[in-house]
Amino acid sequence: MGLPDPDRTRVVLIGTAEYQHFPDSPAVHNNISRLAELFRSPHIGGLPAGHCVTAPDPTRADDVLDLVHQAASEATDTLVVYFAGHGMRLPDGSLYLALQNSEQGKKPYKSLAFNYVRNEMLEVWLPARW
Repeated sequence: MGLPDPDRTRVVLIGTAEYQHFPDSPAVHNNISRLAELFRSPHIGGLPAGHCVTAPDPTRADDVLDLVHQAASEATDTLVVYFAGHGMRLPDGSLYLALQNSEQGKKPYKSLAFNYVRNEMLEVWLPARW
């Protein structure tokens, strides 16, 4: 098995550095931008610019899920979805990715359910590979 084909690979880098109800994580901005540089570098990842998208400080789950859905629909080799920021566990054990206006233990609809990200990847990307 060789390296992923850059023309058939898609990457979505999601990072929340600034929060209203959580401590800020300023390093996330550099994290996401540097990862994007590496994925796009002709000497490292070699991805065309449009094949590696970033979502810095998202406020709406559906905006992020639209990016994941598009990337999953277009990837025919490798799909990478990366998140940097705070996470939250609900009492039922489900994991949520904290967005700018998320609140711990309150209003989970203001956060991004990890299960939604997972489902986009499994339902859109995985069936196209088999």
